[in-house]
Amino acid sequence: MTDHVSRRPPATAPPAIGPGVVLGGKYRLEATIAHGGGAKVWRAVHVTLNQPVAVKFLDGVHATRTESFLREAKVAASVRNNHVVDIIDFGILETAAHEPEPYMVMALLEGEALDTRIGRGAMPDALAVSIGLQVLSGLEAVHRASIVHRDVKPANIFLTDDDEGVLATLLDFGISQEADDANDAHLVIGTPEYMSPEQALGAPLDLRSDLYSLGVVLYEMLTGVLPFEHDDPRKLVALVAAAQAMPLGELRPDIPEIARIVERAMHHGAEGRWSSAREMRHALLDVVGRGPDATGRTSSLLPEPLAPPPERDTTPNVLHDAVTTKLTRLGIPTRARATPVVLALSLLAITAMALGWAATGAGEPTASASSRPSAPRPITAPESVV
Repeated sequence: MTDHVSRRPPATAPPAIGPGVVLGGKYRLEATIAHGGGAKVWRAVHVTLNQPVAVKFLDGVHATRTESFLREAKVAASVRNNHVVDIIDFGILETAAHEPEPYMVMALLEGEALDTRIGRGAMPDALAVSIGLQVLSGLEAVHRASIVHRDVKPANIFLTDDDEGVLATLLDFGISQEADDANDAHLVIGTPEYMSPEQALGAPLDLRSDLYSLGVVLYEMLTGVLPFEHDDPRKLVALVAAAQAMPLGELRPDIPEIARIVERAMHHGAEGRWSSAREMRHALLDVVGRGPDATGRTSSLLPEPLAPPPERDTTPNVLHDAVTTKLTRLGIPTRARATPVVLALSLLAITAMALGWAATGAGEPTASASSRPSAPRPITAPESVV
């Protein structure tokens, strides 16, 4: 007698992430549009509404990162503002490897990041002010929710064009935290070039830390250089923690009122800065001759670029040489563009280095091409790049 064994057809394995995959029955992946910073972003379309969206996946997902990713989505979704990325959905895809793949669905922005725009050369003053105003509008909403972004930088500001001009959108809440949250005390987390001094020391942060970072972004847009640069990220963090930046007014004496606003945002001590994004935005709007508005958009508010002085030579090399000379006098070497890194260092180590740096007058006169110092420094804790 023959045994008849009922066999079920093998179950179809869940699909891997790739073109054509439909997430949650709603979002069909089309193509990768960005990859970096531990994440990959896909262009997708809502299968019912035919609406294009962006879908963000993490690289190397594990339980801790999944929890952090969900927290990032919730934080960003809690803020509703035209200048903050719009989070639409969150879900988890079971892949063929049976590893959960969390994903975040966002509004699709078509344009370029501000760091790409800065990399092409000098920006019109009016455009720089407009972008600063819009980001301040976004930060007002973020801070109203008692959130410190902690990573305000050109790579996290996205520019798109619409009928009203350039629209700036604040992205990436991956390392944001609640205001006055001490859970990350003793850790230096962020992008060194744009950190506030207290962030570089691993001290508790409040909303004014983001204003310092935006001040650095404005400084860079208006001069073409960063206030602090160094090939060794640890020395760069020490510079930010202990040194005072070259005042913007010395590099751009033609825009004294705007320079004073940026300099106050970049005051070394948080108590000397603007008390809020709203206060800073209103001050900036008043300087350019406009009353406070609700959105921060300035295409109609700034019909003419802020005029440079007639004697100013706008040749990029001449301007860069003049700025570099002034920065070099402070013992701060410059380079073409800094590569953003995210560091986690012990408070004890970075404090020791900051004190040592201040005592020796801002360190060695030249930067090493290596990512490590050429001579022993007071840092002993290992450096972790996230």
